[in-house]
Amino acid sequence: MGLEDKKVLLFVGSSFKRKGLLFVLDVLKCLPKEFVLLVVGKGKIEKKLLRGLEKRIYFLGPQRKIEIASKNQEIMGKMLMRKRNFFL
Repeated sequence: MGLEDKKVLLFVGSSFKRKGLLFVLDVLKCLPKEFVLLVVGKGKIEKKLLRGLEKRIYFLGPQRKIEIASKNQEIMGKMLMRKRNFFL
C-alpha cells in the first residue's frame, strides 16, 4: 500500500453513514496531506463526498479480525467511531 511515510487513521464499521464516516471525512479534510484513512467494513458512500480525498482514502472492504490485526502494525492512529464517542 505504500504507507510507510504516512500517518494512518483507521475507521472500522459497516453502515458508514450511521457509524459516522461522514464526520471522519470532514476531519480528514482538515488534516495535513500526510494523513490517510483506511476504511474497513461494508457500506455505501456518495462519490461526491470523497472529492479531493481520493488519494487519501483506502476502502478495504470487510476484513476478518486477524487480517485487521496484521494491518494494525502499520497504523499510527486509530479512529473508532460510534454515534456518541470519538477517540483518536
